[in-house]
Amino acid sequence: DPTVVFPKCSVFGKCGGCHYQHVPYSEQLDIKLKQYSDSLSSQLNDIPSKMPFDFSKSVEILPSLSPWDYRYKSQFIIKNEIIGLSAARSQTVVNIDNCSVQHPLSNTVLTIIRTWLTKQREKGVDCSQFSQFFTRVSPCSTQLMVGFISKIDDKLFFKDLCRQLLNEIPELASILLNINTGDEWDLFGSETTLLHGDEKLYFSYAGIKLQQSLDSFVQANGLMLETFWKKATDLLALSKTDTLLDCYSGTGGMSIYFSKFVKDVICIESSASSINDARENIAENDITNIRLIHKKAEDALGSIDVQLDAVCTNPPRAGLHSSVK
Repeated sequence: DPTVVFPKCSVFGKCGGCHYQHVPYSEQLDIKLKQYSDSLSSQLNDIPSKMPFDFSKSVEILPSLSPWDYRYKSQFIIKNEIIGLSAARSQTVVNIDNCSVQHPLSNTVLTIIRTWLTKQREKGVDCSQFSQFFTRVSPCSTQLMVGFISKIDDKLFFKDLCRQLLNEIPELASILLNINTGDEWDLFGSETTLLHGDEKLYFSYAGIKLQQSLDSFVQANGLMLETFWKKATDLLALSKTDTLLDCYSGTGGMSIYFSKFVKDVICIESSASSINDARENIAENDITNIRLIHKKAEDALGSIDVQLDAVCTNPPRAGLHSSVK
């Protein structure tokens, strides 16, 4: 049985963001490795074998540089007078004053918005249109992007909030307003307006110039990106004659990193925002050996007409589509 420790977060067990704060970090890694091994083993049940393969003995797990403050992107939900994250396996919102795994700048934004909303409500202002806010922090320069999600296009409503955020957070490089008139659990609507600074977050990481839009996919753990890229490169044993497939390639940062070690990279990504960022990132870094395919992975694989030597896949939480497997 794992050792039990006192969780750092006051809402641990209610919030669905973390599951193992009651276990020392070293033992958390053991638990996750077993889950990974069991998951892979279950996928191979239909493959004839004389003995089960224990993946946990063949896989190296890389610990995070820190178990706290590592999430460089956040999403906070506003529901009535509650601001926080979803409860585990529920659409109930758990009120949160500070999230121990989020970057400190994201928590600063949370505090400022909570205080501002309280004052607005005390004045009798209807704040019901303000449904969510997002933060994105660059993994090197700690520049910050903030995105407001609103049910109606009312820029004046956010004017004073923008001023307060800019006065208190010198790292704030971008503020965006996204209009989402759809279901409250949809992340983004189709209309985004720039309220301050740049439309995208611009930064350099691991010698690569990158840009990131509010709704593009990037890895949450900004502390481990380069470690992740290096380890993937080592495990794939890439050579200059290889053609690599990067499936679910996001904004292309890892593909650009791979491009230094192979002949060609083929990227598959379904998100329009991510593929646009990837296109700009590839051009900005003068990369000529990357081919982008803007399709769902299950639709794109049949159009690949070259021999692949290596495959890297980083699917969404739902996992690989059955036809991709």
